[in-house]
Amino acid sequence: MAGPKQRFSLRRIILIRLVSLLGPLLVKLIGLTWKIDHRGEEELDKLRNNGERVLYAFWHNRILPLAYVYRNRGAMIMISQHGDGELIASVVSRMGYLPIRGSSTIGGMKAARELMMDGSMRDVAITPDGPRGPCQVAQPGAVYIASRGGFVLTPLAVEASSKWVLNSWDRFMIPKPFCHLRIDVGKPIRFRDKLDNNEIEEYSRILGDTLNKMTNNLTNTFQG
Repeated sequence: MAGPKQRFSLRRIILIRLVSLLGPLLVKLIGLTWKIDHRGEEELDKLRNNGERVLYAFWHNRILPLAYVYRNRGAMIMISQHGDGELIASVVSRMGYLPIRGSSTIGGMKAARELMMDGSMRDVAITPDGPRGPCQVAQPGAVYIASRGGFVLTPLAVEASSKWVLNSWDRFMIPKPFCHLRIDVGKPIRFRDKLDNNEIEEYSRILGDTLNKMTNNLTNTFQG
């Protein structure tokens, strides 16, 4: 669902339209060359069979490979209302996701309420360090939404055997064609309803530590 109307220059509008048309095609073409291994996917199957809603949490710099792997499942994904978020939203919407516009800095509470009150039983995806970082430091949003909305918080990590790393705030990762991709689904985390602020901060720290440990473990499998 779109956020507040933004004004873009003609050049920006053309760029967004080109990215929305060509971006998903390029991602799918590259993704078809990847060798993909999953670990822990059976945990997700158990949750869905029990009728539980899943909130995926993964680092912002891992959006591209995970968007490809989990495409066309109808998941809702929180995307920032910043200009770069418009580009990302235009791509993921053509890959079978429902973008919800908001972040820790703009429109976050409105987006959070939309996710928590949604009755469609869709899964939800959030990058807890987005949209501006610090890189790989979890902010409270994911835990807050999971505890208030009754989601099972599921950490998700991915690593590639070879990749390009952009010079961006998050060190954005683009797996190279024909690389080996490994995905690790972490242990699901359940919360009691309405955690207090101190508990949200503590669980957010645990989430960040968990994602970093999972990512480091995957990296080590390629370096060993």
